[in-house]
Amino acid sequence: MTTSFAEWLTDQQHRDDPVGDLARDADLDPQPVGTVATFRDRLLDLGVSPATLAALDRAATEWETNR
Repeated sequence: MTTSFAEWLTDQQHRDDPVGDLARDADLDPQPVGTVATFRDRLLDLGVSPATLAALDRAATEWETNR
């Protein structure tokens, strides 16, 4: 069974790294994560730092590799 990016990211909240930080922040956001692309758009709308976008890129790569 394929796990959606949103589900996978939720499962990463325990991590002590930028992906874990991103997952915990996403959990606090009232707007659901959705796909990688829609989450990236949300982050860009919020004006996040380049480091946050790098964490998203890392998360997306890990998710793609492991699904």
